[in-house]
Amino acid sequence: YSGKGVNEPLIYAAAKERNQASLMVRFDYAGRSVLLTGDRYGYDWEDDDIPPCDVLKLPHHGDGKSVTKKVLKQLHPSVAVVSCQSDPREGKDRPNAEVLAMTQFLVPKVYCTENRKMPTKMPFTSNAIRVTIRDDGELVHGAI
Repeated sequence: YSGKGVNEPLIYAAAKERNQASLMVRFDYAGRSVLLTGDRYGYDWEDDDIPPCDVLKLPHHGDGKSVTKKVLKQLHPSVAVVSCQSDPREGKDRPNAEVLAMTQFLVPKVYCTENRKMPTKMPFTSNAIRVTIRDDGELVHGAI
């Protein structure tokens, strides 16, 4: 913007567009796959032909628009990770209680880096989560 001041509505609009252009990265190793989803909103990619993955990092810190039931069923991960801070910003619902509940219902193991009291049963919280794919394809995961 050439060093000029920008008003709040323009900043908000630019941020929404930037999230949809967020980079998604898939790693495949030893027959396993990890999908890092950036900040895209679930409705934006639920009709894409994305193959299943073993590990899913939920988009946009588990925001209410981050993932849909259709996306979770299509990806069918065995592990999901929600990366978010323990002192969320005012007015930001990250992670979203409904997204957490849906993810816990559809994914066998869900981890979250959130350490405050969660609105849903969230037994797997920690400051750090480690997921390892061994050479033989064994998936090892847990809080560290």
